[in-house]
Amino acid sequence: MFSSDPPEDARVRDFYEDARAGDGYVNLAHVWAWRLEVCDAFNRTRNVLRE
Repeated sequence: MFSSDPPEDARVRDFYEDARAGDGYVNLAHVWAWRLEVCDAFNRTRNVLRE
């Protein structure tokens, strides 16, 4: 499945830059960029479960 690019704004650009700096892959970042608030909630939950 291919998705179009999300609307670009400063937060999306920062998100992509962080993804490239982290592991260099932006495949999943492209999908997460559509719903950054869901990505943030997922990461918070994952971090709580790892503790």
